[in-house]
Amino acid sequence: YLVTGADEGNRAVREDTDIEAFWANTDNGYRVELRLPLSGIGHIVFSVTNVEHNSGGRPVATASTAKPGDAAAGRLIRSSKALSSLLSELAQQDETFEVYDTAQHRLGIGGSGMSDTGYAPQNADTFAAIDGVPRSSSGENQVRASVALTQSGKALGVLSGYQSIRAQMDDLRTWRDMTTVGAAILALVALALAAAWGKLLGSRIERVAKAFDGIIDSRGRIRGSLPATGHLDEVDKLVDTLGDASNRMAQYTDHLENLSVRLTHELRTPLTVIRSSLDNLEPANLPGEASVYVSRAGEGVRQLSSILSNMTEATRLEESLDPAEQEYFDLEEVVRGCVRGYEVAWPNRAFEVVVESKFDKIFGLPELIAQMLDKLVSNANEFGEPGTPIRVLISTGDGDAILRVINEGPSLPDQVSRHLFERMVSVRSRADGATHLGLGLYLARMIATFHGGRIDASNTPDGLGVAVTVRLPLLRMIGRRD
Repeated sequence: YLVTGADEGNRAVREDTDIEAFWANTDNGYRVELRLPLSGIGHIVFSVTNVEHNSGGRPVATASTAKPGDAAAGRLIRSSKALSSLLSELAQQDETFEVYDTAQHRLGIGGSGMSDTGYAPQNADTFAAIDGVPRSSSGENQVRASVALTQSGKALGVLSGYQSIRAQMDDLRTWRDMTTVGAAILALVALALAAAWGKLLGSRIERVAKAFDGIIDSRGRIRGSLPATGHLDEVDKLVDTLGDASNRMAQYTDHLENLSVRLTHELRTPLTVIRSSLDNLEPANLPGEASVYVSRAGEGVRQLSSILSNMTEATRLEESLDPAEQEYFDLEEVVRGCVRGYEVAWPNRAFEVVVESKFDKIFGLPELIAQMLDKLVSNANEFGEPGTPIRVLISTGDGDAILRVINEGPSLPDQVSRHLFERMVSVRSRADGATHLGLGLYLARMIATFHGGRIDASNTPDGLGVAVTVRLPLLRMIGRRD
């Protein structure tokens, strides 16, 4: 029906057959569809009034194209497809443009961020630009700007544009998460590389330590040298430094070891001349005082000869340590044979041999074991109190054959017990007229080390004497039989 204007109360005047209406029931109510000519757009309004029978004919709900709160019905507004297409061409990704007329009706919309928000502006600042002052605002997920459309100074409408920043925010969050994950992965990779580098350095240093230990024999001599590396890094520099130091130490050690041989060779000739001269003077008729001097000179020559003999003994012993000449022998038999000789050499000293446990024959050089026992018993005889026995004990323990020589006498000073078996170390304090270079226990340690054993000296538990203990590994010796 055609109705009159609002001032006449929207009264229907006649039926319009160009307008068709369709009614369809739905699950939630109904749907009304209208078909009307385009010429009526902007001039035609409509409203829907719901009247229920039990309400006495009164309307219970009304819907129309009018604005909420207006008594009069509003107009139908149709967007321009051409304008919307133009706006879509202007819009870039996540951008949307809208055009509103002076009545705040949306005439067109275009862009990738379009949404069904109705034909009225959704932001208060959007239409405020109608006064000619551009407006801009930002929200949680978008930024918006609007500007007035004018012609000859007259406002025709408003162009509004907004860009969604949700994608950018999502990209930023994704980038942040990726950065965090990347930083964590980078930290883990750095830790893994540091651990791998530390392990590599540790293994290289361990190989250097093994190589350095491999060029030192059981007697502390440097045999060989570390290979040169060319200074590639700090570890290689360390290897080269150790190699240079070991070479210098080897040269100096060789010089010291050969010094005794050279001195012996150089001193024997003048000693022989002195000895022969003193021998020729003895038959001569010398005054009493001169005879005493000749006698003292002869004693000095004999002491020098003894010193030279002791110095060369160490060298000869080192040269005789040949593993290829080792054999199986009975340790108890060697000990008892040596003790029988000691009883003849020192008739005023008692000797005891105590076998605390039996074991199989051992592998080594019996003459060297006998020489080692000679040094230990000679040392015990010199320090033992007169009239006290020297005991030689044979036992086993912790997989070792144990040979122990015990004498009663002065205790060992604490400060020298650790160095007692070094070269040229002696703790003798008695003026017995004998020559002591401190080589006896050094040679004993050399023999024990050659057999894979060790030697030490300590005071007896009762504090009345000293015990020198030699430990020779049974497993090494017995295993060689196979």
